[in-house]
Amino acid sequence: MRRTVVAFLVAPLFPALAPAWYLHANNPSRTFIAGFIFLCGLFYLLQAIIGIPAYLIARTRRRYLWFYLLVGFFGPAIPYIAASTIFWRDSISNYEGILLTLYFGVLGAVTGLIFWLVARLDKRTISAEISN
Repeated sequence: MRRTVVAFLVAPLFPALAPAWYLHANNPSRTFIAGFIFLCGLFYLLQAIIGIPAYLIARTRRRYLWFYLLVGFFGPAIPYIAASTIFWRDSISNYEGILLTLYFGVLGAVTGLIFWLVARLDKRTISAEISN
């Protein structure tokens, strides 16, 4: 249980760090930490809305890496596609829309990968192995 909580807290940090660094490099008037906190908040929100139910489903079955990568990829990609078709229909070209969808999907897949690496409950802890 502790690994799952730690994984939930740690997983969005690196995927939020990359875009925050990019925002700060291209627009130095914005502070890095504010962008990082905002993006972490968005990733935590997506992780809570999409990741927790997916984890509860996956907990009953074997946890495979591909499951976390797919959920992580489509978790932010689908809401971005929905928001871009509703709000930014004319302002984003098809090429930009595809690239941004892939970008957010890859960030989500990295979040899923980090969660899987930290919370892998299919591995036994040392104390469980000693007691057996």
